[in-house]
Amino acid sequence: YMLEHVMKGVNYTFGFSNHVLVPYFIPPFEQLKEKNVQKIVLYGAGMVGQDYMAYLQNQVGVEIVCWCDKQYSKYQKQGMKVFSIEEINNVQFDAVLIAAEKKTLGEQITKNLLEMGVEESKIIYFQPRRLADFL
Repeated sequence: YMLEHVMKGVNYTFGFSNHVLVPYFIPPFEQLKEKNVQKIVLYGAGMVGQDYMAYLQNQVGVEIVCWCDKQYSKYQKQGMKVFSIEEINNVQFDAVLIAAEKKTLGEQITKNLLEMGVEESKIIYFQPRRLADFL
């Protein structure tokens, strides 16, 4: 509990609200390895998405081919390279990793992706895990 507050405090104090220095959420590495995922579309640019991006962009054998969010223009104005979800039609990917803290939002995004024609087997969503849970 205390570690979580310290991590949030460090990020806030140093102004890393849009660039995560100390990631708080951990991507589901086991599921990515299990599905042999190499090319990822990361859906979500909020706090969870930024943490996932911070971890994944430094992982060997994993490539973020597109980072998208429904509110992409908001994040672009903040200098982030986030695009509309329609951009996934222009890239080849092994999986779409949903970065959403709330389960209901993750389920809604999954539904939207299925309606767009993304194969269910390519959609990965798990309730985000906090770094502090591993310590």
